[in-house]
Amino acid sequence: MEAQRFPEDFDAILAGAPANNWTRHFTGFVWDEKALGGAPNGILPAAKLAVLQKAAVDSCDALDGVKDGLQQITTHCRG
Repeated sequence: MEAQRFPEDFDAILAGAPANNWTRHFTGFVWDEKALGGAPNGILPAAKLAVLQKAAVDSCDALDGVKDGLQQITTHCRG
């Protein structure tokens, strides 16, 4: 709103991830929760989540040139 009312206050505006189509966006969250939460095996146990997390980090960790347990370049990870 500031930029619309006082555009002369800005040299440029960098905008990312615009908040649009919220109804569809959040309806997707509800659908996921309903589909997964209602299934007998829909909830992922914490033990399995830890295994998946380790596998994802291990497969993509070295993409930034340093194997340190962190994923820095997630856009190149195809795990």
